[in-house]
Amino acid sequence: MMKTLIGIISAILLINTNCHECNPDLVKEIQGYKHVVEQITEEILNGASKGLCYDRLAEFVDAYQKRITGSQVLEDSIDHLLKKYQSEGSVMDKTWKEPVPNVPHWIRGEEEVFLIQPVHKRMSVLAFGGSVATPSGEPVVAEAVVVTSSNDLRSLDTSQVSGKIVVYNQGFEGYFRSNIQVYRDNLYSEIAKLGAIAVLVESSGPLSINSPHTGIMMYLEGERKMPVIAITKEDAQMLRRMYLRGERIVLSVKSNANTLEPSMSYNLIADYNGTKHPDKVVVVSGHIDNWDVGQGAMDDAGGMMIGLISVEIMNRLGLRPKRTIRNILWTAEEQGKLGSKHYFDQHKNELDKFVFVMESDAGTFDPQGLIYTGDRYNGECIIKEILSLLSNVSLFKHRWTSGWVSTDITHFTDAGIPGVGLWDTDGEPDGRYFYFHHTEGDMMTVEDPDALDRAVILWAVTAYIVADITEDFPRMSPEMLLVM
Repeated sequence: MMKTLIGIISAILLINTNCHECNPDLVKEIQGYKHVVEQITEEILNGASKGLCYDRLAEFVDAYQKRITGSQVLEDSIDHLLKKYQSEGSVMDKTWKEPVPNVPHWIRGEEEVFLIQPVHKRMSVLAFGGSVATPSGEPVVAEAVVVTSSNDLRSLDTSQVSGKIVVYNQGFEGYFRSNIQVYRDNLYSEIAKLGAIAVLVESSGPLSINSPHTGIMMYLEGERKMPVIAITKEDAQMLRRMYLRGERIVLSVKSNANTLEPSMSYNLIADYNGTKHPDKVVVVSGHIDNWDVGQGAMDDAGGMMIGLISVEIMNRLGLRPKRTIRNILWTAEEQGKLGSKHYFDQHKNELDKFVFVMESDAGTFDPQGLIYTGDRYNGECIIKEILSLLSNVSLFKHRWTSGWVSTDITHFTDAGIPGVGLWDTDGEPDGRYFYFHHTEGDMMTVEDPDALDRAVILWAVTAYIVADITEDFPRMSPEMLLVM
């Protein structure tokens, strides 16, 4: 009863705080950073740092392309940046690696799918990370059954599915909705129980140019395992049309995928020390790993690079905030945010030191502003006032949420630490980001120098002001967290 009463009171307080005007002293302090914002903006838009982020990003992803966990490429990329930020003349005061044990080591191997009947066609495919191979890595040939939903699948019995290949043509209702529906609703278990020998899944994305999307998948403990492979939107729709016409569909599926023993990876951490409160930390982050396709330029090398360049810009301009800015490059995000989870667990007794957390992991195509979670009175006022200082760059806006703002910092925001994710409309569920997400198309070509520069400005200004203002960024009260 008491918890319910607190919740009701908190809800009333939450509504009322939205009606308050911002603290005038707080507004005045943040508006006092106008000159600093102008310095940062001029340096990036018209100065020596114009295009710097694009150039550094291209150099990095051209050299280290398929940074999947367990690979030497990933560890070499981490060591490359470690050496860079430990070298003489580095802008960082301290750079180090923290181990993340037991990250998955999955190897794609050779894979191919052929449509044999009613016509012959080689299909573009990508097995899902964690998928098993076909028996002995040899092709399996079988008739196909095409379904569009879990309900569609449940209308079939074992006699209709056993020994066949299930094609899942679920359509697209937004990336997260479609992914949850397809990959995390025990779908594989249901198909396995019906006796299927393989599953082909339509890739999740609003657009495809014959481009399959990979991603993580996990079998439930004790269930029969079978290959799970992504096919293109075009092929999934074609197979559905054939199936509805009553044509017999025969497919040949081959996969050499293999899961090796877990390996060690590392989060890479670099501190830009604060002048007055160096023990208090503003985290600016992105993840360094990607899938074994494309270059991982937008997912998420662009996100991590805007954080690194932001601090470099501060150093070039002689800007040193009161609190420490900590760049963290998370490992093993694609495998279930394992790097950030391990870091959080290792540092959960120090959470009072973490003032604010930032992450970009939804594209750096055309930054619109910030997705913010935290206090809705002075905290939201700070975000609004920071963005108002950038009106000469873009009409940046913010969106408050009580939940998810970005993947790897979820552990921190769930614990009540305020934070922001970069808001990019192309990173919305049906946005352009998902055209290329987890595909061979995630290449440097999708990035734009001017858009990256705007993202760096937004990121640098936000991180600097939050790390430099007189008072720590306000946290949600325990009562408010109950409402959330």
